[in-house]
Amino acid sequence: MTDEQQEGPDLSVVIITKNEAEMIGRCIESALSAIEYAKKKGVIQTAEVILSDSASTDKTIEIAVRYPIKIMQLKSSWKLSAAAGLYVGFLFARGRYIQNLGGDQIIDKKWFSNAIPYHKEEKLAAVSGFEAEYLSESLQHAKEKVEQAQNVPPGETDMVGNAIFKSIILKKKVGLYNPYLKGGEDRELSYRIINAGYKLLKIPYLSTTHYWAGETGELDLITYLKSAYNWSKGDGQAFRASLNNKEITMKHLERYANAFYIRIYKDIFFYLLLVYINVLSVL
Repeated sequence: MTDEQQEGPDLSVVIITKNEAEMIGRCIESALSAIEYAKKKGVIQTAEVILSDSASTDKTIEIAVRYPIKIMQLKSSWKLSAAAGLYVGFLFARGRYIQNLGGDQIIDKKWFSNAIPYHKEEKLAAVSGFEAEYLSESLQHAKEKVEQAQNVPPGETDMVGNAIFKSIILKKKVGLYNPYLKGGEDRELSYRIINAGYKLLKIPYLSTTHYWAGETGELDLITYLKSAYNWSKGDGQAFRASLNNKEITMKHLERYANAFYIRIYKDIFFYLLLVYINVLSVL
């Protein structure tokens, strides 16, 4: 079965959520707007939006049902994570292309029309763009650090986060997201794609804006540390899972030795050391 022969809509947008009531309305509206823009430009004709929800306890679902989308709810008894949500969403997505999106992200209106035409290349598995962070002015340093880590110069890359994937390559050749990872699922999938002989492309267009700290942009320490913990744990899980594949194992090791990440680890270590010293002083 070729890419052109695949049945279903041209595009599926998979949105993952867990208690995203604050942003989910804007997120869904941005996806629907980008779909309509791509239709007007003749890039796609049909599309679907799938919400894969990890047992939200707030009003996420109550808000989401107002929109013309499909909603899938994972059970609270399952081992829930972003990776699990993406796995389920991608599993049921019928589109020729699949865009992943977090419930706290806004997709740029022109993203689909800018990115999908690149998929004419047969060996191209995913196209990603520039990902922006919405943080308050007091957190500009953190914003720059995160964006610097996420965004590389345009061209072929070894890792994509938010991206438009060619569905048939994932479902027939590489496999979907690893649903058992607590974090780092995007990097783990990217390494498998490259190891299978396919390409990942970064293009010079804005794809998404991440409202990591909600509409206020004020990121609290607990949220940051929780995210950092999940990323680190997920990376460790992904590394262990790769030990039977020398090429993927080496890519993980190369990343750990990267000077940029060593500087990040150093900053985190000294920050936590400072907090520890202050707690001891108080006690």
